[in-house]
Amino acid sequence: MNQKPTKIRALHANVAMFFMGLALWTGAAHALELRVKGKANLEVSAVAAGTLAQVSGTLSDETGRAIGYRSVVVRIIGPQGRNITQEVSTKETGQFIFQDELPPGEYRVVVERANDIHFEGDVRDVSMTLEPVAFELDAIAPEHVFGRESPVLVYANARAAGVPVTLGPQVYLNGVWLGQIDMDTSGRGSFNVNDYLKEGINTLELVLPPSNYRDEVRASAQIRFTEKAQISADMQVRISGLSRGMSISGKVESLGDPLANLRVQGSFVPVLEGHDDLRESITESTRTDDEGNFEVFVPSLRLGNGVWEGRVRVIPNVGKTETVDVTPVLIEPSRARKVTGWFGVVAIVIGLLFIFQQGLLRLRERWKAWRNAQAKQKRDRQALEKEEVLVPVFLEEVTEAGARDDLGGVVWDVWQNQPAKGCQVRLVRGERHSEPLEVDSRGRFRFVDVEPGEWEMEVRGRGFVTGKMRVKVPHQGRWAAMRVDMVAVPLKIRRLYQTTLEGVFGDDPWGQLSPDEIDKELRQLLEVVEPRERESLEALARESENLSHILDALASLVEESYFSGKIYDEGVWLNARDLVVNLRRRAGVEVHE
Repeated sequence: MNQKPTKIRALHANVAMFFMGLALWTGAAHALELRVKGKANLEVSAVAAGTLAQVSGTLSDETGRAIGYRSVVVRIIGPQGRNITQEVSTKETGQFIFQDELPPGEYRVVVERANDIHFEGDVRDVSMTLEPVAFELDAIAPEHVFGRESPVLVYANARAAGVPVTLGPQVYLNGVWLGQIDMDTSGRGSFNVNDYLKEGINTLELVLPPSNYRDEVRASAQIRFTEKAQISADMQVRISGLSRGMSISGKVESLGDPLANLRVQGSFVPVLEGHDDLRESITESTRTDDEGNFEVFVPSLRLGNGVWEGRVRVIPNVGKTETVDVTPVLIEPSRARKVTGWFGVVAIVIGLLFIFQQGLLRLRERWKAWRNAQAKQKRDRQALEKEEVLVPVFLEEVTEAGARDDLGGVVWDVWQNQPAKGCQVRLVRGERHSEPLEVDSRGRFRFVDVEPGEWEMEVRGRGFVTGKMRVKVPHQGRWAAMRVDMVAVPLKIRRLYQTTLEGVFGDDPWGQLSPDEIDKELRQLLEVVEPRERESLEALARESENLSHILDALASLVEESYFSGKIYDEGVWLNARDLVVNLRRRAGVEVHE
């Protein structure tokens, strides 16, 4: 009698379990679908270079990986129905760029990546203002080229009111059109003219054609191409002033024409006469004059007696170095004792004075080198400091009695040379601090009737590195009208990059090469550098392949922050600092945190 209800309940349970399993399976299927489909993320920058609208950005997924070879739609919406719609494709790196010359006015830029089976789409909406501004164009070319073994790159740098121009200039060599330079987002590009050079002087001209809203811009440079230089050189013992020594002199020509402003190295190589002969080679550098002549001189005190061979190396900006050997010359001990003629005693006295003067000059050079080294160490240390130590510039002395208890002035953007906007200033003493005071539209601030004592003034602002300094109240009136210089994040990154490059190259190649080109030069240096020349780079040379990501990231960060014109918060600077600290630690260089 109880079996039938039991069977019915069992049937109901089975049906319920079926529908529950179906629901779970359907939910799992939906969950699986959500995990498979990613989210596309657009980063967009709209920069106006005069009336040239430049829209660029990157397409990536939610993990930050680039999405390459996908299309994005760029819509530029302007006044009076001036609308443009263009579909562009991303590169392998996820980057894209679109540019067009448009009438002056306010524009809205909408960039969209549509949904597809792999990614959910994304949309970005920004604005920009186009105004007529004259373009600036620089042409950079090597002055001397020897032979055709190496690429001969000419460089273009274009900008409009400080904003990089990505529109590529036309390239003309000796009046013949060769092509167009492909510019990067920093407004820089290069073109190889090796195959088009002729013997002698070649005139390079870069041209940005005019538009309805700006004039044509031209920039030119000259390249002296030499297939094979003719070098004549001679070495002799002679007296220069009151110093006796040895000189190597000569002339550099090409088809009878002198080659001016060429770098020349003259080497004095001893012919050793036994184990006790400790003479070493000496090399001096100079440049040819307008007639192609050159001379290097070394006093006999630096050389020593014996036979010396000479060698001349002529080094062009691009191409193969030309080398010639010079006939050996003997410096005799007997001749070294002959100084001058009738006025020998006077000459000796003058010579001693000259030697004393040279000693003073050397001491001065050593002192200058020591000071430069100290200054470099200070710059290097300051470049890694997470906060800027502010140094006030006192504008005037306020004489009113009440002003001696006030603190005020203007916060200044030293990069853009204008008042800093959006900054906040506060006073801190131990656990106590004032309410943040926001500067006005002209960067001005003022604290009235500050409690006497020593305070720490802290200045913060979006796009700037936090700055701090010590102030004291009451004062003599200067602290009531001061200028506080703030360092923008791109400038701080640039200074950090500069000190890093000086530590590797010995100088700063910024301005001669783009960050990407500096990156390539640094890689080549790491492959060929000798540890005894730069012991601090020994570890870098061994691990150069493992450092590729660090170098790429650092170059990209510098180029993007310095040339994009966008505002970056302090986190970007700290990322750059971490990259440099990592790079220096890999090089075995001590880093003071």
